[in-house]
Amino acid sequence: MSRAAQGPLNTIALFGATGMLGSAFLETYVVVEGYKPKVLVFMRPSKVLNTRYEQHAQLRGTDALVSVLSGPGYASRYTLLDAAIKAGEDEKERFILHLKLHPHMVQPTEPFWCPWDQDVDTYNVPVAGDGGALADWSCRKDVARYVVATLAKPALSANAVLNFPSVTMSQNAMVELLRKYAGAKGHKVTVRYFSAEQAHRFVADASQAPQEIAKSSAIPADFYFVVKILQGSGYFKRPP
Repeated sequence: MSRAAQGPLNTIALFGATGMLGSAFLETYVVVEGYKPKVLVFMRPSKVLNTRYEQHAQLRGTDALVSVLSGPGYASRYTLLDAAIKAGEDEKERFILHLKLHPHMVQPTEPFWCPWDQDVDTYNVPVAGDGGALADWSCRKDVARYVVATLAKPALSANAVLNFPSVTMSQNAMVELLRKYAGAKGHKVTVRYFSAEQAHRFVADASQAPQEIAKSSAIPADFYFVVKILQGSGYFKRPP
């Protein structure tokens, strides 16, 4: 990987471009004024990313690697990090993971992680713990804009930990916003409440979680309820 960090990082390797957040990154790279990087979009033909094959792609010459992998692909970030280090150390070292280049595929959004990000007659919104507790929320387009901005001006964010919530509000307030805007279009909003005790039980044993959540989401049910119970406890806030 290139070590130049003063000017814009102009060649970017993007992993996870087919997910909700990754697709927002693809859009953002072409709208940030004055920044026109070359983006290499890497896709894998399966959920297994750490299986080694013959040489397929090369990271040598890229300035930065952006991983937006989540769910089953999250653990693969360590493999990507190892490959990036090797690509920077030796020009002959190749990224030998089984990947494909393809910039135009987008997966559906998560029906339970972001229930409002769909076009349905009835929105089913889960609320866990204290629905009135404040929590930080991040719009995926904002996350993409902030990350792309750091690539455009890397010197400003070098060796820094950045937090960028879009808004701080409760789960109940989020439900009311959805009712306001979805209701204006004739849609209904229903709320399914989970107590803190239920959420903790699902975290301890994901098999007890509602099947419509466990089977319909690529995000593990136990992790989903970890996030929801933090939102419902007032602890889901990022430090400034």
